[in-house]
Amino acid sequence: ESVEFILINCCNRKAIIRAMADRFVAQLLQRFPRLLWSKRCLSTLFDLLDAVGTSLYDRSPQTEVTLPSSRAPLDLTESRKERQDMASLLVRRCSEWLSQANALAPRQTQALLHEYLIKFHQTGVGLLHHAGFSLAID
Repeated sequence: ESVEFILINCCNRKAIIRAMADRFVAQLLQRFPRLLWSKRCLSTLFDLLDAVGTSLYDRSPQTEVTLPSSRAPLDLTESRKERQDMASLLVRRCSEWLSQANALAPRQTQALLHEYLIKFHQTGVGLLHHAGFSLAID
């Protein structure tokens, strides 16, 4: 749960909190690389990507969004430009995360991605519109 909290704060509305969270995540990954193929971390990252991406298209964007994987609140900035920057950063972070995970534990990572995709297939909810699902397919 602590890592989830830190990942979520990488998208906090306050720049100082985002910067600290980014540093903590980097330190945690250096010390505990197995977090790269953690189901909970990966789901949180994908849900963050989807929440921030979806907020870009909302006509009346909410500043607080609840992530489905953790039920934790995400406190977003009101600025559309900052949300766009955050979404771009998340896409890069998720791609790098998956690359590192695949390099260190390819079987575990592929199994998690497969499980993630099956979850969406079974629920049938938002398959084509969930950014995390789209990234997992790539």
